[in-house]
Amino acid sequence: MDTQTLFDTLRSPEAPAPTSATPNPCRCGHAEANHACDQTGARLACQMWNDKNESCYCAEYRAATTEAPKTSAASIFDKAVCLSVTLRRLGVRKKVATGAVAAPGTDPEALHVSKELLESKTFEDIVSLDGEIRAYVTTYCLPSPFKSGVYLLPDTVTKKVDSKLEAYKLDRQELVDRFVDEYPARVKAARDRLGPLFNPDDYPDADSVRAAFSMETKYLGFSTPERLKRISGEIWKREKDKAAREIASFTEQTRQLLRAQAAGLLQKMIERLSPKDDGSQKVFRDSLVENVNEFLATFADKNIAEDGELAGLMDKARKIMAGVNPEALRTDDQLRARIATQAAEITKTLDTMIIDRPKRKIDLDAE
Repeated sequence: MDTQTLFDTLRSPEAPAPTSATPNPCRCGHAEANHACDQTGARLACQMWNDKNESCYCAEYRAATTEAPKTSAASIFDKAVCLSVTLRRLGVRKKVATGAVAAPGTDPEALHVSKELLESKTFEDIVSLDGEIRAYVTTYCLPSPFKSGVYLLPDTVTKKVDSKLEAYKLDRQELVDRFVDEYPARVKAARDRLGPLFNPDDYPDADSVRAAFSMETKYLGFSTPERLKRISGEIWKREKDKAAREIASFTEQTRQLLRAQAAGLLQKMIERLSPKDDGSQKVFRDSLVENVNEFLATFADKNIAEDGELAGLMDKARKIMAGVNPEALRTDDQLRARIATQAAEITKTLDTMIIDRPKRKIDLDAE
C-alpha cells in the first residue's frame, strides 16, 4: 500500500446512503445501472451492500457522502504532519585494494582498508552541522511509521521548526560554497599526502562536488484515492480497515516510545546522581539535566497520542526539576539524593507502563 492510499482510505468519509429517484433502486438507493447490482426475479440486491454496517461501498455512494467523525486512530495524524528531511554530502572515503597495502604473507581477506580522499576543516563543519540538524529535528519530532528520515512534526511547533530548518539551509549552503572554493587546494594536498594511493579518478569536478551536497525538506500531503473506490468498493473497504489497524498500532507505538524515552532519561539521571559504592559522588555533564528539562519542555507538543498517564508523571517530574541546575546538584548532596529518590518513584511507575513489543514499520512499497 502506498502513502496516499494508506492515509486516505483511513480518512475517507462514511455516511448514510442517499436515495435515488431512478427506477428499480437497490437497498442503497441507487439504480442498478449505476453500479454493481444483481437482479434475481423481482428481487434487487446491491453487491456492494454491507448488511452489518447497513452501508453501500459503490462509487456513487461514496461520492455523495459527508465526512464522518474521525477515529482515534486517525487523530494522531490530525495533530501532526509528516516531514521528510534529507541530507546529502560528498563521500570522502574509499576502499583501497588490499594488495596495495598488504605485507607479504598477509591474508588479503583479513584486511579491510579505506583511504580518506580529503582533509578539510570545512567539510568537518558540514558534518557537524548535519548532526546538529538531526538533533534539532528529533528534539521536536517523533519517528514516523514510514522510512527513515520521515518524522511526525506536531502542528503546534511546525512553524517554529520550519523557520529553523530554512535557516539551517542557508548556513549549510555557505559551508558548501566555502568547501567548493577550497576543493582544488584540498585535492592537491591529497595528492601529496596519499602518494601512490592517489587516484585522480576519485575526484570529480567542482560542479559535481557542489551537486553532491543538498538539504531537502518536504511535507507529505495526500489526496483522496477516488480511483481505488471506482475500481472496487470492496478493495477500498479492505484497505481502509487495514490502514485503520496499522495507524492504531502506530499510535500505541508512539505512546510507548515517549514512555521509553522518558524512562531512559530519568534512569540515566538517577544513575549519575546516585553515589558510587565507596560513597563518593559521580561526575556528570550539564547535559544530563539539560536533556531531561528539554524533554519536559517539549513533551506537551510531542504527546500527540494523548497519553494522559504519562502526562501526569511528567507533571510530577516537572515539579521535581523546577529550579534545579547542574551546579546545585554538584554541590548539594541532599538535593542530589532527593532528586534521585523522587525520580526513581516516577520510573518505578513508568516501568509498569512500558510494553516491550517489536516496532512495526508500515511498508510503503508492499503490494
